Amino acid sequence: MQLLVNYDWPGNIRELQNIIERAVILSKNDMIEIAPLLFPSKDNKTTPSREERVVGLAECISNNILSR
Repeated sequence: MQLLVNYDWPGNIRELQNIIERAVILSKNDMIEIAPLLFPSKDNKTTPSREERVVGLAECISNNILSR
């Protein structure tokens, strides 16, 4: 909480909202981690690698239906 209070927030409240939403989406358990999103490091992977493929909504729906 102190990290959030002390951060400068150059993007104002929209940046805070985006950080919180992203932290919730990326959380793997019931704890969210804010620091990697505020202070990304070279070791912190926040973008997909070449092996990970971004798919469109239609393909995602199709894959979901076919996998059932």
